[in-house]
Parts: sequence; structure tokens; C-alpha cells
Amino acid sequence: MATTSASDPRTTRVCGGDGDGDESDTRITDLPEALLSEVLRRLGTASDVCRTATVCWSFASAVRSNLTWAPLLPPGCHRLCQSNPPSSSSSSSSSSSSSSSSPSPPDPSLSSMACYRHLLRGFPDSKCSHVHYRLEESTGALQTSVSVMGMSVVWGNDSQYWKRIPLEGSVFTEGMELLSVCWFEITGTATCSLPPGRYTCAWRVSRSRDGNYCFPDRTEATVSIEGGPVIQSYIRTGRGVIARYPRWSELRVGTIEVVPADDEKEHNELLSVAIKFRLFNFDGGWRDGMIVDGLVIRTGTMPDDPEEEDPEEEDPVEEDPVEEDPVEEDPEEEESEVSEESEESEECEEWEEEHREEQDREDDDSKPEPFSDEDGEGRR
Repeated sequence: MATTSASDPRTTRVCGGDGDGDESDTRITDLPEALLSEVLRRLGTASDVCRTATVCWSFASAVRSNLTWAPLLPPGCHRLCQSNPPSSSSSSSSSSSSSSSSPSPPDPSLSSMACYRHLLRGFPDSKCSHVHYRLEESTGALQTSVSVMGMSVVWGNDSQYWKRIPLEGSVFTEGMELLSVCWFEITGTATCSLPPGRYTCAWRVSRSRDGNYCFPDRTEATVSIEGGPVIQSYIRTGRGVIARYPRWSELRVGTIEVVPADDEKEHNELLSVAIKFRLFNFDGGWRDGMIVDGLVIRTGTMPDDPEEEDPEEEDPVEEDPVEEDPVEEDPEEEESEVSEESEESEECEEWEEEHREEQDREDDDSKPEPFSDEDGEGRR
């Protein structure tokens, strides 16, 4: 039976035999790099993989290998990073940056480890700064964000109805806050580079920090790939669903599918896709207090609807108990009741008196008359 000693990984030997204590010359560091990479990539997260580089030189070499990082990258992301190399995003990753420099050329020498780190940091699209790509380390999902600053907002240029604000907790530096409007509508089309597959689309919104928020419970939203079917849904936008800034809520619209055309099936690692979207509500009444970050396009699925709960923990308002005024009785009613009771008692007494008199008369009539002397003489 094979056993391993637990001293130093660099000097660990594999022992075997029939228990005679002989040691073979094979160390754990002598394992092929491909086998070590296969083990390391199953650790799950990039931070766990990088920690193993401190164990020994063999592990450090395996951590730098493309064999370790290539399987951790979603399909098509290596080519996405090559088309948007780190030099193109080192200056800014915001939607408001307006660099006039031309995009950097693709870098075919970019390693898988460099691509993974590049995606974890996130970067804007080299052709459109309003589109941002990022890899979620916990789920391994590719997240594509479209800033509201690159969309068409009705009355968005009028400071009486909307205002631009700096954002916290977002990949973009600016967003839009709704001040007051009746006609609410946000539309746009974004061209993104996406691998084939299914993607969930959701609006990322929040409500005003000062607590002012007035919005209908349901708002209509549509999303589609240009030339494809339109997905329509009603998302929940009530106060109890939307988180208070600087927290964010993602409101799911639907799922789109990126499918390569017939002439692109041979080279379908990454496709240029035009996604159209719309968020609108024309019901009567004024709306205010919503902060819009943008649209999120993510591989995988999301819950259909968030649970409706108040994001704020507010102390319950204690209501003072209502003291009921005592009912004042009307003295006239009391007198009338007393008089009625006295009349009834008098009637009862009169009835009893009459009944006794009648009973006495009947008793008198039933008594035999005494015999007189005259009657007795006559009988004799």
C-alpha cells in the first residue's frame, strides 16, 4: 500500500513495497506539469490557485502554465481579451471616458493567466466605452454591462427631470437619477462581443439615497437581438423591491440566445451581437427617485423576481392606544326605564291583588251554609 510522508513537499517521496521501508526516487515535484495543472485548476477560484504557488517551484511553474488557466476561462474569452488587451483599458474603465486614441491591436501572445487577470479586473470595449466586460470569480460567469450614459433617455438632457450623478459600487463612474417625470422611457442598442450561448438580461437600478421614491409596481421592458424575436416582460419596480442606494437591484427581463450564422459556424468563438432594449412606463402619475446604472447581460440564469421586502430596517411606529370616551347615559332615558319598571311592578301587584280577591270569593262560595233551626225543624 502506497503512503506519503508529510515533511516538505519539495522532498516528499512516494513509498511503497511490502512494508520494508524502501523509498522510491519519485517525488511529488517530479509529477508532469500537465498533471499538476489538472489538479490546480480543480481548486475552483483564482485565489486558491495562486496560493499554491508558494508551496514549491514546481507548483509555481504549474500556476503560470496555460494548462491551468485555459479551462478556467469561459469559451471565447481568450479571444475577447486579445481583442481588448490590457493596454486599452489601463487608463479608464468608465463609461464617461472619451479617449480619442485608436484601439490597441489584438495581442495573440497574451497568456491564459494574463487573460484571466484582465477579465477579473474588467475592461471597457475597445470600440465602445459604454460597454464593459468582467468575469465573476465566484460563479465564473461573463458579465457584460451597458451604461445608461450610452442610451436614449426621454427628457434626459433636461436637468429639471434627470441629473447625472457619480456612482458607487458600479463598473461605471456615472449614472442617471430620475428627479420627476411622467413619461418614463429608456431605449438603446449596444453592439457587444459575446461567445455563443444563452444570456440573462437584467436592469441594474437603485432608489434615491434620501428615501424619495415613487414608481408603479410594474414597468414594461423588452430585449432582443437585432433581427430576432422580442422578449417582453413586466418587471417589478415597487418600493419594496428596489434596494436603497448605494446598494443595487437587478431586475430580470428575460433570456436571449446568441447563435452563430451559417457562415460563422467554423469561427464562432466570439460574435459581434447588436442587442436592443427598452424600459418604459406611460401610466398616469409622476415618477421620481430611481437611479439607473444600466443593463447587465450575464451568462447563466437568475431568479425570475426578487423577493419583495423593504431593504431598510425601520423601527416600527408605536401607536398610542386610543382611549374611548365613556358613554354618557341620558338621564331622561334612565327615568323612562325606571318608570317603565315601576309601572310593570304596579301592574303585577294589581294582578296579584285581583287574583287573591277572586280566590277568596271562590273559597267563600264553596263553603256549606250553616243549618238554621227552622230548616232543622222542617227536615224533622
